[in-house]
Amino acid sequence: MGSIREELVSKMTEREYDFEVAMLLGALKSFKQSSLVNPFPKYFVENGERKHQKLTEAAEGLPSASQLFSQEPLLIEEETQQVLKHIIDHANIKEVPVIPSEYSAPELVPQLVFEVSETCPAKRKEFAEVSENYEVLKGFHGSALCNWYCISKGGLRNFSGTKRESHGSLFGEGIYLSHTLRLACDFSSSAAAWKRCNLGSYLRIIASCDWITTPETTKASSTVDSGSGTGGKVPDAYIVVPNAAHVRVHRLLVYSAKDAVSKSAWRFTSVWMIIFYAFLLFTIVMSQVENRALARSMWRSVRLQTRFLTKYFY
Repeated sequence: MGSIREELVSKMTEREYDFEVAMLLGALKSFKQSSLVNPFPKYFVENGERKHQKLTEAAEGLPSASQLFSQEPLLIEEETQQVLKHIIDHANIKEVPVIPSEYSAPELVPQLVFEVSETCPAKRKEFAEVSENYEVLKGFHGSALCNWYCISKGGLRNFSGTKRESHGSLFGEGIYLSHTLRLACDFSSSAAAWKRCNLGSYLRIIASCDWITTPETTKASSTVDSGSGTGGKVPDAYIVVPNAAHVRVHRLLVYSAKDAVSKSAWRFTSVWMIIFYAFLLFTIVMSQVENRALARSMWRSVRLQTRFLTKYFY
């Protein structure tokens, strides 16, 4: 165990290790784990079959960053050591300073930023060659926590028209980016981190990407045909890049929190907005109709709907 610990300390910091584990376990906890855990540790492949459950159990036994980076002796199971070795072998992120002035609003400033190194030599070469002839711009991409393990290791991919398509392809097939960080946040969500995570109980991740402005890229306000008759002009905030080799994940912006933003909070707001408008309608009716019996009947209806909505949402 000593040699693995020494290698890890020499290759990454505590927070880099913590984040690597958070992404791996995020993928393993997903119902789509069969396609998200990529690269997959060879140690957990038996007779050509990937043992996801075995890998998950071993990964859940990983020590916290503070334990691993301390001088205290650790007794770690062999299978968990293999997961640790896999993380070390495929580590490709480095923490960089957060510069608040780079963000348009205080709430958009991440708690952590990690720079990503491209792991595929062929993609790295093609991006460098093509970018010599075209301008390279910045864009943002939001996704669920479970997706970031494979994205950080293999880059963004064009899944339009496949079973792995997440949000449709209304403005054409390709990788969807946004000019604005705020919009990219709408396509991400906070998710529970692994149980020994020191970065926060809940994490949300947004990618800051470089994309090449080739003619095939669908830019804002371009007219497109999605192939389903729903095409139109691409909104100003969107970019659609059909060639995955022309998009490079540069940095991962990490937003951490002790508590999740509960969906019940949104539901609470929605319910009371409905109640408010119902009450406003009732007031208008009361002021304009002479038939008070009709008004009272409408109010009873509003109260019944309120009870139903409250019961439904809570």
